[in-house]
Amino acid sequence: MKISVLIPVYKGTESLEGLLSSLLEDSYRRKEILVCVDEPTPQTKKLIKKYKRYVKFFVNDKRIGKFTL
Repeated sequence: MKISVLIPVYKGTESLEGLLSSLLEDSYRRKEILVCVDEPTPQTKKLIKKYKRYVKFFVNDKRIGKFTL
């Protein structure tokens, strides 16, 4: 069974990188990680570049609140 992990982020968070690292290191391989970001900070944009190979990011340059795919 495949699982999806959805992480909503507004601007940025200090715990995002640790969370992504932990999820990617987890032994359960049949998972997808989706991060929805409103108004990313420069630091968040760096994380997006770093993890874009392993994580699906959905980014809004301005705050819209509810996220739709």
